[in-house]
Amino acid sequence: TSDNVPSAAIIKNSTDDDVTANYDITYTNGTLEVTKKTLTITADAKSKAYGEADPTLTYTLEGLFNGDAITGTLTRVAGENVGTYAITQGGLTAGNNYEISFIGANLTITKVGLKIMAKNHSITYGDAPTGNGVIYKSFVNSDTETVLGGSLDYDFSYEQYGDVGNYTITPKGLTSDNYEITFVKGILTVNAKEVGLTWSETTSFSYDG
Repeated sequence: TSDNVPSAAIIKNSTDDDVTANYDITYTNGTLEVTKKTLTITADAKSKAYGEADPTLTYTLEGLFNGDAITGTLTRVAGENVGTYAITQGGLTAGNNYEISFIGANLTITKVGLKIMAKNHSITYGDAPTGNGVIYKSFVNSDTETVLGGSLDYDFSYEQYGDVGNYTITPKGLTSDNYEITFVKGILTVNAKEVGLTWSETTSFSYDG
């Protein structure tokens, strides 16, 4: 607040004549009140993939006078799993002359790709098809297969007692909230079964020419 002091008033009549001399004027101080200006700060929506560092949290503003400045930074609700997290005003301030109207936004964390690749495997004709494990590609945050849900299983294009040849192994069964899983097929090779023939010692043949 500051003083608001009137002075040097001029009084005129209806014909615009100066009649100030006809009055004994008393001046009484009043008060000028300077109120806070509303400053609107709007957070920008952001996104990142699981495992990435946070992007810089930015904003737009409306109502700041030239020469004045914003200090502090935005913050967000903590969490690193896939989901949506509110961006908050945090420590943003424009000083005592502004009343901040904050419009929030969200930081969205999306799934990151993970390949689960079946290892190639060989069996012998007559054996039931089996898997040989998998290879994981593109874990982040030092994650391992222990963060995955479900249980590892396989689908086979080969059925027991089918012909020898190459078939596919397709892994399945594993799930994740943070990874977009792609299952990659491997090769199941079915080899011929070796059969041994044994002649008894008493076996004999006649000469046939």
